[in-house]
Amino acid sequence: MINYASALRAHTFALREAVTDIGPAMPVTTCPGWTVHELTEHIALGHGMALAGLRGDAEIRWPPSPWNDLLIWWNAQSEALIEHIAADDPERTCTTLPGAPQTVGFWQRRIAHETAMHHFDAVVAAHRVIDGLWDAEFAEDGIDEMLTVLVTSLRPPEQRTPVLLAVRDTMIRWSGDDIELETRSDQQPDATLDGSADAIYRALWGRPSDAVWTGDTNLFTQITVGPVSGAALPAR
Repeated sequence: MINYASALRAHTFALREAVTDIGPAMPVTTCPGWTVHELTEHIALGHGMALAGLRGDAEIRWPPSPWNDLLIWWNAQSEALIEHIAADDPERTCTTLPGAPQTVGFWQRRIAHETAMHHFDAVVAAHRVIDGLWDAEFAEDGIDEMLTVLVTSLRPPEQRTPVLLAVRDTMIRWSGDDIELETRSDQQPDATLDGSADAIYRALWGRPSDAVWTGDTNLFTQITVGPVSGAALPAR
């Protein structure tokens, strides 16, 4: 079983170390249009939003823009967030994202994977080795989160096309309104995605990957979240 607080702590520390080392002006190629400053602002905002949801705060906690102030603010928010993630009851009701499960467990899982993927972005920006950032169990959990939570939560029904997709051993059947997961069978899918857990985890988040796509690959926009960009930050 994944300890989300430990994963969040490890990826936050490594991400903070990476962005501090390379500085705010470095481009982040895996998030087109972003610099390290914008990447850091994004993850700081994410940590602040998660903390506000867990605490029941009504307003978004906005990070300051100056680089040093941003790092100090993020550090305080992330430390408080990690404490909440570690101690809180996953079943407790709290405010999360529109359309998503309104539970502490959603934030525990979501913010660990969000931080891990942006740790990956910082490592790429720093031209460091990207292997070994997470193990297969964590990657498998990230795949499951994408297919069973995020796709149905974040993509409205009108944007879903009835389709049969295969991701490794799982068949994903869209009905337009709902998504069904079943063991892969002899049915011919419209498209397939195969590879290691790490490769598919990255591919589903629009990151560089050696996962193999076959068939009508345009259909995988149904189950993927592309790289974020500068436009992804909500307006203050």
